[in-house]
Formats: sequence, C-alpha cells, structure tokens
Amino acid sequence: MAANKQDLWPILKRILREDGSRFWPRYAMAIGFLSLAGACTAFAAWIMKDVINKIFVDKDQTAMLLIPLAIVVIFIVRGLATYAGEVVLSRVGNRIVAETQAKLYRQILTQDAQFFKTYPSGDLITRMTVNVGSMRDLLNQITLSLGRDAMTLIGLLAVMLSQDFTMFLIVFAVGPLAFLSVKKLTQKIHSVARSSFTSNADVISTVRDTVQGVQTVKSFQLEERLEQNISHSVDGIRRMSNRMTAIQASIAPLMEIFSGAAVALVIFYAGYRLSADGNPPGSFFAFVTALLMAAEPARRLARVQGQMIASATGASMIYEILDLPPTERDPPGMPELQVGDGTVELEQVTFSYGDAGDVLKGISFTAPGGKTTALVGLSGSGKSTTVSLIQRFWNPTSGTIRIDGQDIGAVSLRSLRRHISFVSQDTFLFQGTIKDNLLAGMTERTMEDVVAAAKNAQIHEFIAGLPAGYDTPVGELGSRLSGGQRQRISIARAFLKDAPIVLLDEPTSALDSETELALRQSLDKLSKGRTTIVIAHRLATVVGADQILVLDNGRIAETGTHRDLIGQGAAYARIYDLQKLH
Repeated sequence: MAANKQDLWPILKRILREDGSRFWPRYAMAIGFLSLAGACTAFAAWIMKDVINKIFVDKDQTAMLLIPLAIVVIFIVRGLATYAGEVVLSRVGNRIVAETQAKLYRQILTQDAQFFKTYPSGDLITRMTVNVGSMRDLLNQITLSLGRDAMTLIGLLAVMLSQDFTMFLIVFAVGPLAFLSVKKLTQKIHSVARSSFTSNADVISTVRDTVQGVQTVKSFQLEERLEQNISHSVDGIRRMSNRMTAIQASIAPLMEIFSGAAVALVIFYAGYRLSADGNPPGSFFAFVTALLMAAEPARRLARVQGQMIASATGASMIYEILDLPPTERDPPGMPELQVGDGTVELEQVTFSYGDAGDVLKGISFTAPGGKTTALVGLSGSGKSTTVSLIQRFWNPTSGTIRIDGQDIGAVSLRSLRRHISFVSQDTFLFQGTIKDNLLAGMTERTMEDVVAAAKNAQIHEFIAGLPAGYDTPVGELGSRLSGGQRQRISIARAFLKDAPIVLLDEPTSALDSETELALRQSLDKLSKGRTTIVIAHRLATVVGADQILVLDNGRIAETGTHRDLIGQGAAYARIYDLQKLH
C-alpha cells in the first residue's frame, strides 16, 4: 500500500504513538538543541543592524570589540547545539531501527509456509534493510522541521518584523505563492517511492539467485539473461531515482525565484526609503541578512512533505508485515503434546496448495509407534506434502492428524516439533561452523554428544581431519562442503535431537551407493525404537520397512510389506522391477 498525502497522517500518528511516545524526552532534547541553533542563526541576522550602524556608520570603538566577540560566541553555541541535537537524534533513531528490525524478524518467524510463498526473500530483505529506516526518518524529519527549520525561520521572521513592518509584508505576500507551487510538486512523489522500493527488491533477488545458484547459472549459461534482468531492475531504480530527484530538485529553483523576487522588492522599497528619509542602513542590512538566511530553512520546509510521503511509503510496507496475524503462534493455554509410543494417524486428510487442486485426497493411514512406515510413489503423488502436514508446516484442508490420539492442531506447535526429527532431501546449512549446524539451537547438548552424533552419521573422521575441525565454517548454504557431507551433517542433527518421531525425506539422495550402504546402518540405528516415516524413490532403501504405503495422485493405492506388495504385482512391483533393471 503506497502512501499518499491522505494516509501520511494515519501512518505518522501511528509512528508517533508507538515510537515517538517512548522516546519523547530525547526528541524534546534534540528539538531544544536544534531550536537553540536556530535562535543563534536569527540572532546573527539581528546583530547585523549594529554591525552596520555602530561599526561602519558611527565607528564605535567599543562595538568594534564586543560585536565580533558576540558573533564568535553565537557561532560556537550554534555549532555545539547543532552537534548535540544531531547526535541525540541519531542515537534514538538508530535504536528505533534496531528494535523495528528485531520486531519485524520476530513477526516473520511467526508466519506459516504460505507467507513465504506470498513474500519472496528479496522483498523481505528489502523491507528489513531499506524500508525499516522509514520510521526513524519520519521522526527525524519532524524533529528537524520543528527544532531546526521552523524555529530558525520563525526567529528570522521575527528579526524581519522587528526591523521593518512594510518590508515584512512584502515578503509575506510572496510566501503563500511559493508554498502553493511547492505543494503541487510534493503530490507527485508518493507514486514514485513504492516503485523504487520494488525495484530494489528485484535487484536483491537477482543477486541472491546468482550467488546461491552459481553452478546452475554457469552450467546453463544464464549469465546474459541474468545480466539483462538486473540491468532492467537497475535501470528502473535509476529512472525512479532520477524522477524523484527531478521533483525534489525542482523545489530549489522555485524557491530561488520567489526568494529573488522578494529580495528585489525589498531592495527597491529600502532604496526608496533610504533616499527619501535618509535613515541609517543598519535595519535594511539586518532585514536582508535575515531574508537571505531564511531561504535555506524555507526550502527544507518546502521539501519536507515530499520526504515524509516517501518515508511513509516505506513505513507502510513495514506495517503491512507487522499487522499480519501470527499464523504459527500458539494461543495461551495450548496443551503440550504428550508422546508415548509415537503412533501417527492420518484420518481422511485432504490438502491443496491454493487453487491448484487437491494434492492429497482424503488419505488415511496409521504409522505404528516404534516402527518404520515408508511412503513411495511417483513424483507429485503427495509424499513430501504428507510429511510437511505432520509437522504443521501446512494445515490440512480437511481431516485430522493425530499423534498418540492427540490432534496435532490442538497442541502447542513448539511441543509438536520438539518431538520430531526431520531430515530433508533439500539439506539446509546455516552460515556458521559445522558445530553450529550440528547443534542447531540444541545448546544443552555437550561436545561429546556432538561427536557421537557425527560418528553415527559417518562424518566424524572427515570433520576431525579438517584444520579447524568442528569449528570449520561451512560457507553460504554449506558451499564449502560436498552434497553428501551436507546431507550427513543433516542426519547427524537428527541423531543429536533424539526425538521419538523421525521423518526422513530421501535422506540418502545426495550420497553415492557405497556411502548410502554404509549410512543405512546408521539410519536403522536412528529409527530403532522410534516412529519413523521415510520417503524413498529408491525402493531398495525401504525393503525392510514394517509398512509401505504406495501413493498415487494423492491417494493411497497399496499398503503392505515389501513381500506383500511384490506378491500383488501391482504399482509397487512394477516400480521395483524397473529400478532393478537400472
């Protein structure tokens, strides 16, 4: 939702209520310092009357000493006040950014899988890194406008009014014309701001895809296409930035034109008065000095609404995420999952990803506690979806999933996932060391536990042979390790978690046949005494399963042991025979 002039104020009121109210003493302090700086600027203009009259006209020797000393003091105070105001403003603004980033990240963690399909990673990264500063910017713009620019302008207008009322009216007559002209320009800014944010997200997404998929990029020679994509996004940013700059920059010449007109009229009137009345020129010089000094704060105030609209656009994109209801946060009082033997039951479970049709069509089965159940079938038959539903990555469209008779939708999500170990075919490693990835948040585990898990996963010897051992960085997405090594680290994590229910989604898909054979004993050890649901395309890995379910187009086509299903001579037997031929 792009911000415009109408919804700037609701966003601004929300920021003032949520952030400004918490830090109002510091913002008041910043306004005080900046107002002092503005007062010094006004006093510098006011003292020009005495500079001209007493030093240059009257040649007052005392004034020649005191007035320069006063000017030095004025500029020292203004410099110190400006420094103090900007430091206070910067510190509180940076705190708001840090707190908003943390709050936004916590909110992202409460969302389900559908959220991450709706908001691509590039979009979320842009909001976390670019847009998140918008709250600070809006509050800073208000503080600077009030404390520095408005107070400076008010002080200078007071100086002008005190010197000559008629010249003040001349300037005041020109002011509204300048304001109306600038107002029309600021109305164009909001339509540009959102487009700029979107183009930044596209650039981040393209760079991320290039880095993470560099082998695919180079293998399929996608460099030229990706270069075109990012050139298009970068060019979009350039056009939006140029347009924004052109709009904001056009304010300056407008203000210069009106300022020049005001100065010209004042000089004409002052010249007439001096020639007619013969008054000392001090008041005229003080007035013109104040008028010239007022041009810059007036320009900044003229631009501030456009800047606030651009910042409000970024803030609205943050609130768009913060206002989403948590989809993975347990309501108060949710009971803990109590696991006995770990029996998993699916009863008439149906599921679809949006409008793409049902992936699962009323499937029902029981995975007995402490035994191994295998899910096999062609790609797209619903195997991985079934495993995702058991972990509540998604919720069934209809039907019920139970563990030891407890509806998993009626127990706390944290307790459910605490009792499940998951090994995916898409192994994910975090930035950090091998040890960090093995522990994966299980801080209560000792180093002895880590080594034991690595040995069970057949990777301890490899890790021990590295110069830094378990403290070796894995690189981005585990890029410093082979696919098989990443998979074995994932399996070791499951050993370390020691959960009563184990879900294996092609756990040996990245391993060669020899390593797979050696690791199968470890997987058998991992599964022993635990409820295990394993997905496999290579049927040789599940021949020893206690129960095999054959999924076909979202339904269970066959159920039985390997021997039973071979004897039936149906779908399972055909797949098994085809794999034997290869």
